[in-house]
Amino acid sequence: MFFSNFLNSIKSKGKRLVNDSIYRASFNIALAQVFNTLVLLAVDILFARVLSVDDFGSWKHINLIINFLIPLSILGLAEGFKYYAAQEKDAVGTHFKNITTLILGITAILFLLVYVGGFQLISNVLNNPRLDEIKFYVPILFFLIIWNRLLWYASINQGKTRAYLFSTLIGVSALMIYFAVLTYGYYSSLIDFDFFIQFLAIGVSLGFLIRNIYLYFAFLSEGIFKQKRNLSKGVVSSYFKYGLPLYLTSFIALITLNVDKTVVSYFGGVEAFAVFSIGAREIPLIGILSASLAQSQFPKIVELIKGGNTDKAKLLWLDSTKNVSMILYPLILLFMLFSKPLILLLFGEKYLEGLPIFRAYLLVLFWRNNYYGAMLSAAGKTIWITTYSAITMVVNIILSAVFYFSFGIVGVVYATFCAVTVANILQLYHENMLFSFVKMCFLKPLLFLCTVLTFITYIAFEFFGW
Repeated sequence: MFFSNFLNSIKSKGKRLVNDSIYRASFNIALAQVFNTLVLLAVDILFARVLSVDDFGSWKHINLIINFLIPLSILGLAEGFKYYAAQEKDAVGTHFKNITTLILGITAILFLLVYVGGFQLISNVLNNPRLDEIKFYVPILFFLIIWNRLLWYASINQGKTRAYLFSTLIGVSALMIYFAVLTYGYYSSLIDFDFFIQFLAIGVSLGFLIRNIYLYFAFLSEGIFKQKRNLSKGVVSSYFKYGLPLYLTSFIALITLNVDKTVVSYFGGVEAFAVFSIGAREIPLIGILSASLAQSQFPKIVELIKGGNTDKAKLLWLDSTKNVSMILYPLILLFMLFSKPLILLLFGEKYLEGLPIFRAYLLVLFWRNNYYGAMLSAAGKTIWITTYSAITMVVNIILSAVFYFSFGIVGVVYATFCAVTVANILQLYHENMLFSFVKMCFLKPLLFLCTVLTFITYIAFEFFGW
């Protein structure tokens, strides 16, 4: 019965991919993200096997900079573009040029900060002086990564998600080949790690550059780049008015989700961070499904709310959350059951200490079946998202202190789970969707069974040693 329902769910999603433009776009974005994540996982496996634990920790620090520090420098401008590109589809090119000009300005400021020694603070906080070798690459990475995000949002609004998929396939494939050659050079002692870490930054930059060039030329035929820039005070102010609350939300969320990694790195050193980062990772597919769907359906939700069809927008969100959960929750259960052999197979025994962290983070992924601030964001009520994110951070900090002394470092993950649970329930309650969510997305037999079995399995593994 379990597998029959699961297979029927897969068939149903396949039909929707053919008939529904939102789901086709979601499929393209999800496939791109899956490929990107799988290649990065392959790179992690390659580096974990070849590099020392200390050197591998420096690679994971580069990942932390890309995923944590760079998004904090955008000041909400990317989210401002996402919203106004969805609301004013005839002016996508104008908004794109406006935001590109502004992020070029931020890039120049970052270069200046690096030049006067600002990056030294980051190296000290992460307790890794080797990061100074890549300090002048960070502003370049910032521009390329944020520009890629703008092109991603534009591809969704202009129905060019297939181009986004192809750009990812080409860019990430080139990156994988580059890293394989680089690893051979390191393994053969042709280069030392000081040069290796610089070449890592160059490789990531080249990967994003290739993706951006492909997407840029894919959009040339659309004519959106011919639209004139309009950097008036009112326009720039509108970007920040919408984007800054979301930036503050992202700032709080990134701190909430990465405070554990920073603490481990600062107090435990690079080697402890390397082991922790193996456990504190997201499995390919999990989270990608929800993120891709949330991005692709956002313009439709904005359109429905703008037209006064709020109930239809809520139903669209609930239905997509249920559909993603039907795939996601069985996967979480499977990964929980086979967590130990998975870590051993991919990374080896020297990283087995990260297993409790890995299992605990699987529980957090139950809340990755959609973006719970989507309705508030689409309605322009971003200040509420910031409020709930602040509540999440406060709850997380308090519980982290309590749970750390009760359960050790894994207690920080428990705190994250509790904080995310509180925030998402508050947002559902705010939109009068909590009861509908429980009915549609939790009490479904398959979803309820997977949730219960996953938690039972976790308790059996962690507290009884099974």
